[in-house]
Amino acid sequence: MANIQRAILSWYDQNKRELPWRTSKNPYFIWISEVVLQQTRVDQGAPFFYRLTSLFPSIEDLASADEKDVLLAWKGLGYYSRARNLHKAARQIMEMHDGVFPTKHTELIKLAGIGGYTAAAISSISFNEPVAAIDGNVVRIVSRLLDLPGPVESAQTAKVIKEFANEILSINRPGDFNQGLMDLGSLICTPKSPACTECPLMEVCLARANNSQHLRPVKKPKKKAVNRFLIFKILINQGKILMEQQQKGSIWENLYLFPFDEHHSEEAFLSKLDLENKVLIDPSLHVLSHQRLNYAVLVSENKPPIMHGNWLSLDEIYDLPTPILVPRILTRIENQLAPLF
Repeated sequence: MANIQRAILSWYDQNKRELPWRTSKNPYFIWISEVVLQQTRVDQGAPFFYRLTSLFPSIEDLASADEKDVLLAWKGLGYYSRARNLHKAARQIMEMHDGVFPTKHTELIKLAGIGGYTAAAISSISFNEPVAAIDGNVVRIVSRLLDLPGPVESAQTAKVIKEFANEILSINRPGDFNQGLMDLGSLICTPKSPACTECPLMEVCLARANNSQHLRPVKKPKKKAVNRFLIFKILINQGKILMEQQQKGSIWENLYLFPFDEHHSEEAFLSKLDLENKVLIDPSLHVLSHQRLNYAVLVSENKPPIMHGNWLSLDEIYDLPTPILVPRILTRIENQLAPLF
């Protein structure tokens, strides 16, 4: 185990990525970076890290902000539940910990949106607590080191990975070791075509010895994405468009979106479109992680105006927290809308 620790730390000292959140051990910045990077590549997430830490430079600033402003700062990053949990956890830290960032994994994991990996990353990097931060990179590395044949989602395999990751963890430099494994997974032990000859652990990797690295990790088949069929309505009155804030339980909770009708099947969806004569966007597809949004867009000049919702100019809409689908739709139809403004 000592050899693995030395190999990882030596490799990390020479090859670590220069990332903006690594200039400080500030747990607030580490936390922001970890939440931003969930489901997001580093190059995509870095601008949002800068944006969030500029707008909300401290826990106090984030906790005291309106949720609308937090969602707006998050706009374009997707998975908005992360932003809502970020805001909620900041308020929990202010209320439950007097604004002082918790130092222990067991305390951090109780905060909104902070799971085992994020808690371990924060506590090990910022407070030197020896807890293995097990993300997808670490799962992949360990499954190859041990040449694990079982699905990594299974309780038995997950237990083996967790125990081994904690066993090889450096007690003296847990934060650097965790980050070393993260970087190794991102740069060398990649999902496809791993650079095994450049890996500091190649001599102890069972999957490499067995030529099975391309088969590890074993994963269960993904669940098939759910198809939804939506018809969005661009309602215009006196140069303004109707927007509705989405309610709790929606995947777009508290975000603003055009009114829409949802249909239970593709047949019902297409039948409804056949009856319309002001279709701005024909059936299109917007893919989310677990949903496939089949959608079309209609336009209508609304006279007299509907009273509920928010009637807003285009500039006001662009300043709202919205799903990425809204600006994409507006960009596609701006020339068709121009005569109506």
